[in-house]
Amino acid sequence: MSARNLDQLFVERARDYLSNEYPAKLRLAIAALPDDKLWWRPNEASNSVGNLLLHLGGNLSQWIVAGVGGEAFERHRAAEFDARDGAPASDLLDEFERVLANDGSRPSNMRGSSS
Repeated sequence: MSARNLDQLFVERARDYLSNEYPAKLRLAIAALPDDKLWWRPNEASNSVGNLLLHLGGNLSQWIVAGVGGEAFERHRAAEFDARDGAPASDLLDEFERVLANDGSRPSNMRGSSS
């Protein structure tokens, strides 16, 4: 398999994971979590599920929106982990999917796309 074919295969798989598989799995996992556990931490050195969702949104914005899509993005990474409460899970998941649907960084617009 040529390097070009491997590049194209990687982009196709990444597009599918980001657009379909990961959002569906996250929604299923979060649906099983009681609402009062979203921002719960087992101790001060640990992160809550809410923190991890904030972090995932920041990571996607940094690497997909800015890195792949070329859009300006200012990240406040420490705030992702400092939060002790915040939006409900549905809002955090909607934001995750909004980032993935961003016109400039949509997985279907990833470099190497043949479509």
